[in-house]
Amino acid sequence: MRGEWLFFFAILGLLFGGCEKVTSLDSHKTLIEKDSFDEIGNNTSSEERAKNLYEKCTGCHGEDGEKSALGKSDPIGGKEEDILKALLIGYKLGELNQYGMGGLMEVQVSNLSDDDIDLLAEFISKLSGE
Repeated sequence: MRGEWLFFFAILGLLFGGCEKVTSLDSHKTLIEKDSFDEIGNNTSSEERAKNLYEKCTGCHGEDGEKSALGKSDPIGGKEEDILKALLIGYKLGELNQYGMGGLMEVQVSNLSDDDIDLLAEFISKLSGE
């Protein structure tokens, strides 16, 4: 029971303390003040766009994909692009709940287009994970 409370407060801390861009939750939709996936300019290069997309992920996964997000997941940096793409799509569709993080990840990737998922998966696959 204590572990469940710690997890609950860790999520609350992440959402309201550790992720300063999150302002409120409404029916599993996160309102983002700035740098939301929707607001990232399409006028940038693919590489720059991918880097900007990944910026939202660094709080949990680290600059190089080296972190175990909330102490639960495997590091994502350097994973195979196809696997990353499948994970992102699964989370976006609400069909994946690895490590009990499905709901949180669904909110995080819900605004990604197919092109964004391709760019993000490619970018993460090239991270060192260290």
